[in-house]
This record gives sequence, structure tokens and C-alpha cells, in this order.
Amino acid sequence: MTAEITNTLDTISRNLFVGSLNYCASFKLVKCDGMAGQALQEILASALGEGVVIGGANAVGAADVLDAFRDALAYQGDTGSHPGQDYLTSEGFKRDESIVLAQVGALLEGASHILSFWLKEGHPFYPVFWDFAFSIEKGTDAFVFIGSSSD
Repeated sequence: MTAEITNTLDTISRNLFVGSLNYCASFKLVKCDGMAGQALQEILASALGEGVVIGGANAVGAADVLDAFRDALAYQGDTGSHPGQDYLTSEGFKRDESIVLAQVGALLEGASHILSFWLKEGHPFYPVFWDFAFSIEKGTDAFVFIGSSSD
């Protein structure tokens, strides 16, 4: 499941970059085998490295994850910085967005615990325009889903 989502995210990220101006979208989805129920710090250290410092976290629902992700994908930018407009307004984007939202929705289905969090230190990207970060527990596994855009 994570490989399919990652492949779709990579396609979207590459296509948003083509024709962009000072814009790069980055996404990461990491499966942490057997880590459901562990402390968020342990999950994040496993997924992102020991240098992670959590700034805060709160429980959210699956709809919150999808809303934040959908908003990030739809970011238009402005005249000084924006994703590739040709792709963003294309049928290809609509198709890719539909596919990845369904894939992430399937991951969220049956999740027992979802946290939204932000990082003081150790962010894998350099968030400028938008970012999101979630820990999703499903079955015995935890998943870290993080994304941001930068210039």
C-alpha cells in the first residue's frame, strides 16, 4: 500500500515542479512496522530520525487528513511562486489527485488513532507555503505521512 501511494506522490510532485516558479512539493509516507501504540516520539524517530523534536500534536479524524492533503495539492501559489499551472489545471492532475486521495483514504480506513503534529526540529523538508504531518495507526503498524512545499 505505501509503495503505491509513494509512487503516485512522486508523480504528482514531479509534475507540479514542471513549469513551476520557485516551488517544490515534497511528500513522505513511512510505514513503521509493529509500532502502533508506541509514543509519537518513538514513531517519528523511527520514521524521520533521532533528531526529531515535536512541537505539538493533537488527535484528528480521517476527514481532517484528507482535507489537509487536498488543500495542499490544490495550492495555487501567486505570481512570485507557484506550482506548474499546466499540470495543476490538467485532466492528468485530476486523475492523479483522485487516485492518491483514494489510496490515502484506503490507508485511513480502519485507522485506530490519528495525530496531527508539527516539528520544531528534524523536519525532512523545508516548509514555506504549506505543510502537514500525521501519524496514523492501523492494526499493529504506524504510518508517518508528511508533506510540505518550499521555494
